[in-house]
Amino acid sequence: MKRKQSIKPVSEDPMPLIIGVMGGAGSDIPAHFLDRATQLGEEIAAEGRIMITGACPGLPLAATQGAFKKGGPLSVFLPPLVLMSMLINMVLQHSPTTC
Repeated sequence: MKRKQSIKPVSEDPMPLIIGVMGGAGSDIPAHFLDRATQLGEEIAAEGRIMITGACPGLPLAATQGAFKKGGPLSVFLPPLVLMSMLINMVLQHSPTTC
């Protein structure tokens, strides 16, 4: 597949393209869909674009792994409930009453 050369590299682009990857987060996703999501992440990274995901397992994780493998810039969006859960766990782990 030949790449189009019309997209500017991120270093020359004052407003780089941000691509959102959302999708199934279940554990029963067929392997070929996970492979395609990984390939998608690799392509996003190869183009130097910024990828955002919902920070969940499944297709978003596969895309993130693909982008990471190619060294692409990543930006992960944590839904508020996930962030709150992480903060509560951090506080509980470092609380003097739980040590």
